[in-house]
Amino acid sequence: MQPNMRVVSVIALTPLALMALAGRAAADPLTGPSWPIALDGSTQTGQYGPNLLDTSNNPQYFTGFSGGVSVIRAGGYVVFAGNTNVLNTSVNSNSSGVWSWVGANSNVAKITDNPALGGVGTYTTSGIASATIAGGTGQFGFRDNTAANAGLYTNSGTPGRLIKALDTAAGTGGATFSSVGNIMTMNSSGSIATLATLTTGSGSPAVVSTLGPTANNNGFWAGTPGSLGLLVRQGDQLNAPGNVVLPDVLVGGFDSSAYAYTDSGKLLWTGALQGTGVNTTGGTTTGTNQGLFSTRNGYAEVIARRGDSFPDASGAAFTSGTSTDGVAYRSVNTGTSMDMNGSGRVAYSASLRTSAGTTPATGGTIALFSDNDGTLRTLARHTSPVPASIQNTAGDLAWGSGLGNVIINSANTVVFSTTGMTGTGITSNVNNAGVYRVSGSGVYSKVYQGGDAAPAWPAAVSDPSLNQVIAGAAPVFSAGTPTSIAMNSAGQLVFVAGLTGAGINSGLTGNQTGLFAMDTDGSIFLIAQKGMLFHVGPGDDRIVSSSGIGSINQTGNSDGRASNIDDLGNIVFTLSFSDTVGGQATSSGVFYFHIPSPGATALLGMGGLLAARRRRR
Repeated sequence: MQPNMRVVSVIALTPLALMALAGRAAADPLTGPSWPIALDGSTQTGQYGPNLLDTSNNPQYFTGFSGGVSVIRAGGYVVFAGNTNVLNTSVNSNSSGVWSWVGANSNVAKITDNPALGGVGTYTTSGIASATIAGGTGQFGFRDNTAANAGLYTNSGTPGRLIKALDTAAGTGGATFSSVGNIMTMNSSGSIATLATLTTGSGSPAVVSTLGPTANNNGFWAGTPGSLGLLVRQGDQLNAPGNVVLPDVLVGGFDSSAYAYTDSGKLLWTGALQGTGVNTTGGTTTGTNQGLFSTRNGYAEVIARRGDSFPDASGAAFTSGTSTDGVAYRSVNTGTSMDMNGSGRVAYSASLRTSAGTTPATGGTIALFSDNDGTLRTLARHTSPVPASIQNTAGDLAWGSGLGNVIINSANTVVFSTTGMTGTGITSNVNNAGVYRVSGSGVYSKVYQGGDAAPAWPAAVSDPSLNQVIAGAAPVFSAGTPTSIAMNSAGQLVFVAGLTGAGINSGLTGNQTGLFAMDTDGSIFLIAQKGMLFHVGPGDDRIVSSSGIGSINQTGNSDGRASNIDDLGNIVFTLSFSDTVGGQATSSGVFYFHIPSPGATALLGMGGLLAARRRRR
């Protein structure tokens, strides 16, 4: 195992951890990697249950958890979606809700309730959307899919309505909302941003929904209940940096898969362009109608546009030495491939095309860009050599054809993944992919690469019949990159990654997936692993099921997106458990973990490991 990868099964004794452990230390000594916030099951009606009674005084209990679990960036507050049932009855009562946990030894508290809220009707059985978010000072936001007709809500002491279909939309001359997007973001001041569509024919000028240069039926709005304002709307004028007007180039349709809404109230999005100054028919070959845009300087600004030249590693406009090399943006990638921090610094990847509109034959088909040091430049490009600080011994390691999982934090550190790397000693599906970071001063470092030793239990539940044996095991990270990754302001990470190597098996009975955290010094810690015997509480050890590790929300923690890690290094996640290795999930829970400091690791790690080994026996 590499020295900077330490297996840890304890938590650090931070003040928050001390408070949380104070009420349970006598019964449950510090021997596990985390502690539960909420657990399902009929017996969990106490500290880890919903702590609610129905009208007949029957206790309710959690039956499962869904969606993105979030940690508020300051204070360790947690919000999550959970389903409940009523003990001793077959009636589903109040079965869907959003819950909060405020740290220490507290119980969870329900944010949503059955009675009508803000004049939108009563919640239905499956009405609460899985995506939940949390602001920085105690506000919570969530979405209701059914009774609220795609309405959004927030909690700032008292629940209230933020936005709902048929509400009047600010900045539209009286137009009304027809639908609200599935994604919400909330910045640290508690302001929520969301994409919404307007009712055709309403407002002044009238809303036009057809495609074309005059379409204006969707946009982004942000604010708090009773104070919702327009950020940007389809049909708005687009400008170049420096607030230079681009003649007849207007905001087009928005990509709804991801966007950023920063702590400073600025928006980043990908989408289309419209207007007579836009080529909307040339597609990725000759079109100029797609790109990355922002309000970071107070106006709708083009950051990267299809057909425009892109910057080289120095920030100058890229110039091609051959006719086959890429000279322009082809398409700016969206989803988990773009991000912006509170200072307006961006990071994104984009595919490239030649001046002839074809795919580059040399020079790379995709590149990563950022202005994290103040100048927009190329940070990585397909087929280009990686920097010396992470170069292989032969000096010929080159970036791969995939560049994604792009995030940037408030310290201007960029993290990204790459696949398809080439070079001496690089083998496909073994070590040709990894996760890397670039500091605001331009220093490159590796988070992990396929083939690197992984801090994993090669056989947490040892079963020789399943070929799960510890002897001779050498688990390593697989060449697949994480589906998503979250980073806080300090540069600490949490991610889900694949494993391979001796002692690691795939399939339903495998142990090839783990949840990991990384500290600022590069130390990587195992939090949970498929097939692992996970310590839930005193005398309660459960096997992580085949699909038991919940997803991580992609964020740099100053982009308004829901996050599983706060700036203190506290992490929240969901796990599902089974009674046997490879079995179906029979229970689940929401858990809390703190990234151990290096000193705490040295002092406490051995005791935790020994305790873990005793439990496995």
